[in-house]
Amino acid sequence: MAEFLTTSGISSKIEEIIKNADEHLFFVSPYLKLSRIIRENMFDAIRRNVSLYFVYGKKDLDKDEFRLLFDFSFEGNMIELRYLDNLHAKVYLNEKQMIVTSMNLHEFSEKNNREIGIYIDSNHDNDLFNSIYEEVWSIYNASKKITHGCCIFCRKFIKYNTLACVCKECIDMKYDVGEGRFCHKCGKPYPTVKSKPLCFYCSSKL
Repeated sequence: MAEFLTTSGISSKIEEIIKNADEHLFFVSPYLKLSRIIRENMFDAIRRNVSLYFVYGKKDLDKDEFRLLFDFSFEGNMIELRYLDNLHAKVYLNEKQMIVTSMNLHEFSEKNNREIGIYIDSNHDNDLFNSIYEEVWSIYNASKKITHGCCIFCRKFIKYNTLACVCKECIDMKYDVGEGRFCHKCGKPYPTVKSKPLCFYCSSKL
């Protein structure tokens, strides 16, 4: 049966859900700022080839947080960022466990707020689990995928466009000559030029 949780219990169960994931993880939260422990557990999940899906809203991710999640996606790891402006739900799940809660996936909420949540295991509440799972997919489908690229000279975030792969600052400073240092798509260090702004790996995926 469903289990009632308070703040510390929610944080503990989120860690458990990440550790127990075999195929995928969904993190639905208007605000995202990952704690160190959550980050470390996500790294472990990535090493197990678990796919990560983040749906956020209300506020754009700050540059450090976006860089962290962007860097997670190196080497072809399946990480997807999506945005939904009217998102208010907070749900965290793998293929067999989930939490529906008041708590954002944000370290401030974990440390400072009084939160409540409900933990659901598909082995004990399969109908309830499936109903919420379907709604999470509906939220996912209503959200917009975030696609960013990198300036091939300075690695600043810019809109992904292979025909415009240099940021305005590098153009203004006339740094946009010669060989670039980064892949426009994944941001990984790689010798590039404006006519060929992608690394070998990203080019092979086109």
